[in-house]
Amino acid sequence: MLNLLFATRFLINKWAFPVFSQIWSVGFFLFFLILLMRRQLRVNAKVLLLFSLASLYLLFSLSFSPSRIIFWRQYYIFVFGFLSFIIGRSLDSQKIMRALVFSSFLVSLVSFYAFFIGKGHILSYLRESNINNPFAEYFLRQNRAFFPFLLPNTLGSFMSLAFILNLGVSYKEREKVWQVILGVVFMSLVILSRSLGALFCLSVVLSVYLLLTKRKAKVQFVFFLLAAFLVIFFIFILRQNSVVIATPSFSFWQRLHFWQRAFLLIARYPLTGCGAGGYYLYTGIMYCHNVFLQMWLDYGILGFLGFTAFVVYILKTSARAAFNSTGSLSLILFLTNLFFLLHNLIDIDFYVFQLSFVWFVIAGMIDKKDG
Repeated sequence: MLNLLFATRFLINKWAFPVFSQIWSVGFFLFFLILLMRRQLRVNAKVLLLFSLASLYLLFSLSFSPSRIIFWRQYYIFVFGFLSFIIGRSLDSQKIMRALVFSSFLVSLVSFYAFFIGKGHILSYLRESNINNPFAEYFLRQNRAFFPFLLPNTLGSFMSLAFILNLGVSYKEREKVWQVILGVVFMSLVILSRSLGALFCLSVVLSVYLLLTKRKAKVQFVFFLLAAFLVIFFIFILRQNSVVIATPSFSFWQRLHFWQRAFLLIARYPLTGCGAGGYYLYTGIMYCHNVFLQMWLDYGILGFLGFTAFVVYILKTSARAAFNSTGSLSLILFLTNLFFLLHNLIDIDFYVFQLSFVWFVIAGMIDKKDG
């Protein structure tokens, strides 16, 4: 059941299949209710109280949100994030990890098909139908894997999470080869996405992994850093020779511009922020590519402090478990959490439901190990 729920969530794009996305939401909610009635969910008073307070504050923030559509979209992420957190906190961790990795593998098959075959069919359709859409043609010809997501960076981040989670799955001896195959598949798509942000954050996280595993750490660490540097440098050169808006330097300066405008708006509205959708109203850009700044913009200083406190708690809890435990699961949960937070400093993963869904599940697993 977990495999079906996770796989359908990752493969269904709400923009392309809005009805199926709504059906999934109903199905997930029913699944949650069934677990609740069977008393398989671990929900304590502290978690319910924090959820209730956060929910009330978010609903209060609706009064100063210029876009109700964007607000309810984000509130959806919050509510289903809470349900995902409870599921991660309640069910067997290895079953969840296996379901996430298996679902990611299904996503990878679709991504490979779209990259090597489907892309050509779409370009042929555009030509044969005399559809003049230069941006669509450029987007498809840039040779960056992205499907089933809208952006290559999102796929790069998703596959990076899958690669890290795969390291924590307990395989039987005869299944070890599958762990290697899946690792190669996930890493291949990270590279094919050409997402420098995902590659850099994954390199940081895997460096920490090698240093903490303590087995031939120094030799592995040096070779890994060398390989990571060569891959990132190669992709940088490839993208630097493409059109201007696809170059790394353009992305870098754009993000600085996004953050500068975010700080200006925060300075103007330090207490309440400019509300959900306010950044888009003032700048024409949906998100500022930094989840912490976005929280302040959307929900004011209280929203920023509340979210930051939750992040610090999850990060501190996972780090303590990783450094004090001899098992690999605690370390992998810490590294998965670390990657997600690092990448959200420069991108919009939190607002892509498939990615925030994974993070809330992982956060629940981390809280379970603490509680």
